[in-house]
Amino acid sequence: KYCHELIRESHREFVLSKQDNVVIYWASFLDGLQRVVMFTDDKAEMLKAAEKEQIEQAEFELTASLPSVGLSLIDDRRSMTIAYVSISSSGLTWEFKPFSKKRFRAESYEMCQKLETVYGDPSKAKDCGLVVDFSNPTDLKLIQPKMGSLKRTQHKGIWFQCSLSTHHIFMHAIVNRIQIDNQMKHTVFPVVFNPVPPPKSVASLAAPKPFIEASIVINRTLREKIRQIKYLTVLVQEMAVRVDVGFISCLVDLFSPKRKDKSSKDKSLDKDIDIVQRSILETSALKALSERKRIHVSFLHLSPVKIQVSLSLDFSGIKGKDSGNLRKIRAVDSVKVLLQSIGVALTDVRDMELRLAYFELVGQSWTRPQLVRAIRKHYTTQAIKQIYALILGLDVIGNPFGLVTDIKDGVVNLFYEPYQGAIQGPKEFAIGVAYGVRGLFTHTVGGVFDAVSRVTGTLGKGLTAITLDDDLKKQKAQAPKPHNVKEGLAEGAKGLFQGFVGGVTGIVTKPAQGAKRGGVEGFFKGVGKGLLGIVARPVGGVVDFATNTFRGISSSAADVEGAAGTPRRPARFINQDKIIHPYCIHSAVGNEILQVVEKRKFASDFYFAHVVILDNPKIVLLVSNKLALRLIH
Repeated sequence: KYCHELIRESHREFVLSKQDNVVIYWASFLDGLQRVVMFTDDKAEMLKAAEKEQIEQAEFELTASLPSVGLSLIDDRRSMTIAYVSISSSGLTWEFKPFSKKRFRAESYEMCQKLETVYGDPSKAKDCGLVVDFSNPTDLKLIQPKMGSLKRTQHKGIWFQCSLSTHHIFMHAIVNRIQIDNQMKHTVFPVVFNPVPPPKSVASLAAPKPFIEASIVINRTLREKIRQIKYLTVLVQEMAVRVDVGFISCLVDLFSPKRKDKSSKDKSLDKDIDIVQRSILETSALKALSERKRIHVSFLHLSPVKIQVSLSLDFSGIKGKDSGNLRKIRAVDSVKVLLQSIGVALTDVRDMELRLAYFELVGQSWTRPQLVRAIRKHYTTQAIKQIYALILGLDVIGNPFGLVTDIKDGVVNLFYEPYQGAIQGPKEFAIGVAYGVRGLFTHTVGGVFDAVSRVTGTLGKGLTAITLDDDLKKQKAQAPKPHNVKEGLAEGAKGLFQGFVGGVTGIVTKPAQGAKRGGVEGFFKGVGKGLLGIVARPVGGVVDFATNTFRGISSSAADVEGAAGTPRRPARFINQDKIIHPYCIHSAVGNEILQVVEKRKFASDFYFAHVVILDNPKIVLLVSNKLALRLIH
């Protein structure tokens, strides 16, 4: 009965003899690395033995927080912003407590949206099914569907608390949201890393959670060779990682050493000489001393990790001379050539799911190196087991892993939603059945059409590569993704028309463009491109029509919030003097307008200034190094 409690810090009492009214008390506690279970008939002795394991009132407490933090990663040699790392707050959330309680608790995503809507426009309370009293801004009340007090708040981007008591050290840290933006031009993935919003079925029930939350309780002991971690948990929410080779190449090139630091080399040499001059006994003694320091873990839990991974072998983030320089990076270029030798666009992966199981320890003693090795081995093994997800997640075969996952989620919804409704009542059960059937239909239809669109999309990339037309490749990469059937048909028809027209006119336009850029050699290259395009471009147009149509159907059927996210801010504008100035949102917005307007027609121009016309904020007067433009933004 008490076997699970004996291996952790606990205490109880039990009746040994009801006739004689004999009560025995016991306490389980650590004495160094030895687990001790003490039995006594004296309650005071039991409480004294268990006293150091109880949560005590803090004697010292420190709390620190930051609303938000931003970090720009800039390559000043190329005058280019590579990435922007931001840690931001949770956004506005609502907390509720009944009148009889003292503690506020966060409301679900769905309820927060309703309350925020009513807070902005009280007349919409009836439409949201709420009865509220917002007459006093300092005392917000909810009347229906439940009665209590409301609090409109915003959690900090980073929050940390440390408390010290006689026997314990308690630390609690929260990071609400982390996002990494790719701020290079013509990038494939504007957002490299961000938390994934929860599914709608979860959002309607669950409260908003921080991206990372960690708590640890350490016993303060007088023994130098022992440290006891009483409680350690780390919770990490689902995340999305999307990278392309261009972004990775820029990071490798930025952080690769350009010159050797003699001082650091001398320090390393001195350290090596010191190790060599030590005796074997001294070295062995130091190693044994470090390994004898053990950590007793009463409870450790690292949450499961779910990552959506997208990978592209496109260098579209780097253009011109920089592209040529970065292609000389041997490690990245070799991998790119090896993978692309398998086939055109074979290794593009979109939205592949990696699932790593949780790691947990209960009542075990480890040295620090042993504990680190155990955690590393666990997650390495989990990652190796997910290789099948990488292979089955390739676009060229339609991402069958994603298709199976979509169908599985649909079946889960079919049973889960009615079950959740049945708990609340007959009416909610009927609503749950409707949600379940809808979930099965949307996941199945969306998954099937998404798989087909990935296959046709890969075929379209191959046909585009055959044309040897870099402008066409860039145009296809920057084409917007349809979000519904209407947009899918429109984009598909546009691609079909451009494919036939471009294939026919390319016989004349490509040689002319080649002669203008490269003389006689460019002319003959243009002739070759024109002849290839007369076949490849019309066929590619037909494939693009099918791809965009299927994508539109898939997006309409899925009807879920995407994980891609949007950049936190426009890329920093670096002037022609190449001096890194403080970030200016006005200049950043103006430069972004110049880069994207009219299908990047003026992307090679250099931004000077812009002003918004007051009577129509959508019209912008912009000045570049070549001309002044009146643009509709």
